[in-house]
Amino acid sequence: LSLLVILFIPFYVLFLIKTLDESKKLNAVYASFFLFLSAMSSNYYLVFLASFTMLYFFYYLIVYKKISIRDAITSASIIVILVGLAMSPFLYLMLIEVSKSNYMYAGGYIEYSADLLGFFIPSLLHPIFKDYVSQIYLDFTGNIAEYTVFAGYSVLLFSMIAFLKVRTKDVRFWMLSAATYFLLSLGPILHIKGVLSTSYEGYNLVVALPYAILAQIPIFSIARVPSRWDAMVMLSLAILAGYGLNYVFSVYKNKTSRKFDKINVLFITISLLIVFEFLAIPFPMSSTRMPAIYEQLANETDDFAIIEVPLIGNAEAIYYQTKHNKKMIGGYTSRLPDYVERFLLSHPIYSRFFYFFDGGYS
Repeated sequence: LSLLVILFIPFYVLFLIKTLDESKKLNAVYASFFLFLSAMSSNYYLVFLASFTMLYFFYYLIVYKKISIRDAITSASIIVILVGLAMSPFLYLMLIEVSKSNYMYAGGYIEYSADLLGFFIPSLLHPIFKDYVSQIYLDFTGNIAEYTVFAGYSVLLFSMIAFLKVRTKDVRFWMLSAATYFLLSLGPILHIKGVLSTSYEGYNLVVALPYAILAQIPIFSIARVPSRWDAMVMLSLAILAGYGLNYVFSVYKNKTSRKFDKINVLFITISLLIVFEFLAIPFPMSSTRMPAIYEQLANETDDFAIIEVPLIGNAEAIYYQTKHNKKMIGGYTSRLPDYVERFLLSHPIYSRFFYFFDGGYS
C-alpha cells in the first residue's frame, strides 16, 4: 500500500532541479520536505530518490557547469541535514535492526526482477490486450504487482522523438535517467520471457547485471524488489514524452493555419491514446463486506485485544479493525524479524494461531 503514494516524487524532483538552477536555499527546504514525505511513504522511495539525487548532481556539475562544487555541496547538505533530522527517530530504530538482524535483507532479488519483455507488453488488466498477452505473462517470475512494467507504445514513441529531435542537455539527462533505472529494474540477472539462463557447451549461462553488485551494498539492498525501480523509469519517460510532444506541437503549429483547433484535437487524441494503452478495466477491487462478528465486537465495551485465527491477510484484519475499533495482535508488517518468527513458532499458544508457508510468515 505504501508504494501507491508516488505524488511526492515529482515535487521532490522539481525542487531539486530548482535548487541547482536558481541557487535559492528555500528550494532546498522544499525539496527536503517532499523527500521526507516520500521517505515516510516508503523506504524504497528514499533509496530511489537518494540515487536520483546523486545522478542529477553529478550530471549537473559535469555537463551544465552552472554551479560550483561548493554551492552544490551546500545545497545537498541542507537536504541531507533537514531530512536526516526529520527522520532521525525512524532511522535510529532502523539502524538498530540492521545491526542485530538480517531480516531486512530478505531474498527475492531475482524472482521480483522486471522481465525485459514486460516493458513492451500491455498489462494483464487491459480489457482488450489481456487475451493476447496472457500466455506470455505465464512465463514471468514474481506476481502481477511486480512484473507489470509496461511503458506504453506512445510514451516510448514520443520519448524517442525527444531523443532524436530535441537533443538538449535536459533531454540527454532524462535519457540517462531512464536508461539507468531501466537497467536497475531488470535486477541481478536478465529475464527474457521468464528465461534466466541458456545452455551452452554443457554450461548454464546467465547475463549478470549491475544489480548483482548493488544488492550486496548495505541499506541499498533493502530495496529487494528490483522491478519497483520502474517508478523512476516511468518518471523519466513521462518527462521525455513531454519534450517529444512539445516538439511535435511546435512542428504542427508551423504547418497549419488554424492552429488552435487542430492542435487541441491533436492533444486530445494523443492523450486518449495514452489513456487507452494504460487502461485497467475492470480494475481489481477487494470486497468491503464485513462479517457480522465485527459489528458485535464493536458493541463490546470491555478492554481486550483481538487475534485472527488463523491469521488472515494483514490488510483485511486492519480493515476490519476500522469497524470494531479494538486493539489487535498482528498488523501490516513487510518483513518479520527473525526473533519474532522464532518466538511465534516456539510459543505453545501463539504457534497455533499463525500459519507459515514457503518458509515465510503470513
